[in-house]
Amino acid sequence: MPLLPSEVLCVNPSLELVATGPERGLSRGVKPGAQVEFVQGDVDALLAVLEAVAADGNVAAVVRRLSARMSEAAALATLEQLRAAGWLVREQASAAQVLPRVALIGNGRLADAIARVIAQQGFVELVRSEPLALPRASDPGARRFPALGGVRFVPAARGESQAPTSDVTVLALDRVTYAELDAYGEALNARGEACLFASVEAGEGRIGPLMLAGGGSGFVASRHRLATQGGQAVDREALQAFSVQELGSSPAELEVAERVSRELALELRRIVARDETPRSLDSVLLLTPSGSARQPLSLVREPAQPSAASASSGRDLSLEADVIAARATNLRERGERPLSTTLRRVGIVGGGTAGYLTALALRAKLPELEVTLIESSTIPIIGVGEATTALLNHFLHAYLGLDILDFYARVEPTWKLGIRFEWGLPGDYFYNSPFQFGKLLESLVYEGDINKNCLGSRLMTANTTPVVRTAEGGHRCLLSEVPYAYHLDNRRFVRYLTEEARRAGVLHLDTVVDTAVPLPDRSGIDYLLTEDGRELRYDLYIDCTGFRSLLLDKALGSPFVSYASSLFADSAVVANVPHGGLVKPYTVAETMDHGWCWNIPMPDSDHRGYVYSSAFANLEQASAEMRAKNPGMAEPWTVRFRSGRHEEFWRGNCVAIGNSFAFVEPLQSTAIHMIVVEIQRLVSAFPREGGLRCFQPLINREINEVWDTLRWFLAAHYRFNRRLDTPFWRECRARTNTSGVDELLALYGERAPLGATAHRLRELDLSTFGVYRYDLLFMGMGLEAPLAVPDDDELTWRLASAATERVAARALPFGAALEVLQRQPEMLRRHAAELAAI
Repeated sequence: MPLLPSEVLCVNPSLELVATGPERGLSRGVKPGAQVEFVQGDVDALLAVLEAVAADGNVAAVVRRLSARMSEAAALATLEQLRAAGWLVREQASAAQVLPRVALIGNGRLADAIARVIAQQGFVELVRSEPLALPRASDPGARRFPALGGVRFVPAARGESQAPTSDVTVLALDRVTYAELDAYGEALNARGEACLFASVEAGEGRIGPLMLAGGGSGFVASRHRLATQGGQAVDREALQAFSVQELGSSPAELEVAERVSRELALELRRIVARDETPRSLDSVLLLTPSGSARQPLSLVREPAQPSAASASSGRDLSLEADVIAARATNLRERGERPLSTTLRRVGIVGGGTAGYLTALALRAKLPELEVTLIESSTIPIIGVGEATTALLNHFLHAYLGLDILDFYARVEPTWKLGIRFEWGLPGDYFYNSPFQFGKLLESLVYEGDINKNCLGSRLMTANTTPVVRTAEGGHRCLLSEVPYAYHLDNRRFVRYLTEEARRAGVLHLDTVVDTAVPLPDRSGIDYLLTEDGRELRYDLYIDCTGFRSLLLDKALGSPFVSYASSLFADSAVVANVPHGGLVKPYTVAETMDHGWCWNIPMPDSDHRGYVYSSAFANLEQASAEMRAKNPGMAEPWTVRFRSGRHEEFWRGNCVAIGNSFAFVEPLQSTAIHMIVVEIQRLVSAFPREGGLRCFQPLINREINEVWDTLRWFLAAHYRFNRRLDTPFWRECRARTNTSGVDELLALYGERAPLGATAHRLRELDLSTFGVYRYDLLFMGMGLEAPLAVPDDDELTWRLASAATERVAARALPFGAALEVLQRQPEMLRRHAAELAAI
């Protein structure tokens, strides 16, 4: 019988760890040298499970403790694996641990899948019933369900008014409206029974409450009333948005059905466990092949007795019914319908971050497409640290819907509140560039520097995070209030994306593309030729080959626009450096003799990279300078690059994403940021009819302007950095081309900051980086300018500043904050829901 949340486990005291040699796993034995049994898996993960059991053997508590490292299903599976191998001992189950009787009412493939999974979970009795008002099983043409172990099938009689008696009822019906489901909900709610519904609609699984306890309307009932109260009918096509469609037989839909079944089994366990909180009683859990999210319910409660208020309520509901109909029309107008374009087969050449993020986005947003990713397993992934911007958080957990707890467990990111620039002025000076907007002018005028302008900046200075202690001894997560990004280990991140892409139905070819053969006029790609002689043909080709730019550059010859007059660096030395356990909540940009050095903190070490100009230093000189400033530095490796972009982001049937289109050094952590910008533009501009090409010049101009704006922003970092007086920096101050921001510089020199009311530029958007970022850059580097009058007087500022400081004083460092989230994973769940609501 599977483990229950209320059970208690302990590590078998008679067993001991036996050396495993080069194998990845655990062995056990009574004495050294005795015969052992091997447990396959990741050693660190298995040991983490054992440590969690040793700390608190309650299964529910163990799952919570491991939540930041692995998903709930993975934790339970690992516990089962270790128990079966004898590592863990199970206490005798008590009567309180017996699962309730479950009634499953269904009529299709989804009900079949749910019955199979739940029957394996150890429930005392599972009753399988046909839907009400459907023919008996004995009637001609009636659906007969397959025999399943542990399932007792109870057919419903025609006209039966009540569902089978049970402790928990699950409805999984195909081809019915929510209004029909509502009839079940009202009958079951009157008897005080818990009732959930499950469905798979348009490739998306849903689990939620049919009715709320005490008579409150659930997801189904609220929408049913919108259609019936006020005497006004809702357009039938609009109601289809709230109908359960028949589950198809495609691999993607069946995979979602399996996920619904597994999650439903876990939810039933939570309903029983007294120390667990069910997730599907006050919201709808949405499941896709690539992730999950929660959708709050739109609830409608009826007054106890008819009154004047009820008439008003009816009119409001009638109005809301019109809104629903309008929304359905709007969805149709926006083109959320099956694609009619002939661009159906997409070939992505190259994996890595660019390739897999593109594949996931196309599958999530344009599921009609057949997406194939072509890469070679012989090309290794470089395990370098990757700093990101806050755009990636929303992209992963809202746009793609990837589960945040699963992401933390498998990728092990650290938080980035911004960038600490050891830059601008000589000496030990630094300034923070947090993601959070703050009061730059007030901080400069009243404090003498800009580093107290917001909570995020204060946390950076203190090396703490947006998880704080409360006065009552608890904790509060402020990740939704203090913007942040991720620091990622590229190897772990790409492995995670690879696994998620395969779950999402992305096809994969492990081969080397030798040549991209262009059409005769080089207006697009004709086919790809692999090293084993195959010809691969697609409707749309996406170039994710990195600096090689095999399709856009080599095959199509899109001209390259160099940024070398603004950005002199062309090389980087990269290495890992011990950090002694201090995981800083920011990226560092440190001025060096011939360029600058990044510091990206990961859980095990700092990932450092020295970006320099080969015109001023060779590899040996750069490596020596980096090693002198980083004791214990591991063996470095090198990267060569050129800064600039191609003229065309989209040419004919070819789109280039990431480094294959453009690159600038990561001074503002824009590599993945720009990948996301390009992907979202590709998805939003994807032609929904065949033969449409005139949009391409518009998209190309838009993407080019974003990259050019980024060029000028980075160039300003170089021109005004006065920290060192070396030949490289003297050349930067004298010759860096900043012509794209000369007007802003003149405006800043007239009155600072640019965002002050003196210029009324608060709403001005300079594409990738707006006015506020220029103000932070210019102020941080100490550019002199007459200052505007602050919005806040000094007393107002002091009071607000003191309040911010009190919050900062309660903030935890990264390690302690991560432990809090491991114990209370619902904090991350709430944060992910808030991201999705933005």
